[in-house]
Amino acid sequence: MNTNKLYNKLIVRHANRVSFVILIYFLATFIAARCYVFVAKELEALPIYRLFINGIHIHHFNYGILFLVTAGYLALVLKNSTDGLRLKIAALYGIGLGFTFDEFGMWLKLEDDYWMRTSYDAIVIISLILISVIYFPNSWRWIIRKIKKRVDKVRSKIAKQEK
Repeated sequence: MNTNKLYNKLIVRHANRVSFVILIYFLATFIAARCYVFVAKELEALPIYRLFINGIHIHHFNYGILFLVTAGYLALVLKNSTDGLRLKIAALYGIGLGFTFDEFGMWLKLEDDYWMRTSYDAIVIISLILISVIYFPNSWRWIIRKIKKRVDKVRSKIAKQEK
């Protein structure tokens, strides 16, 4: 398979899908945040910009939460939006996801250690889930159908017991 066909199959075909946009912005934000922190803090080659409120350092996972909240609100309020707007909301969501999970280990363990392995693990898991949703949607449909069948069985069993 030549490069052009591979590029079309892996990228172009999925470029207008919400999950693909989330994945791209998620990974780009994570990579940009890690590169910036490394170059600014470790190499001391860039100025370090930090926001402090009442002496408390506001980490960038807080910005990520704001992006996620905004994207969630917009998705709920503008649920009948155009595809273009949905993709912009998806980009906003991906950025929020990237900022938030870049410091996942920090907010999970409540330790001020930016380079925790837990953050990398979270990024890999989220990336794999998004990749599987994008490239193997039938598997997810099958899983959802199976779960729905089990839930329906439990509901009917409960309904019979209540009679």
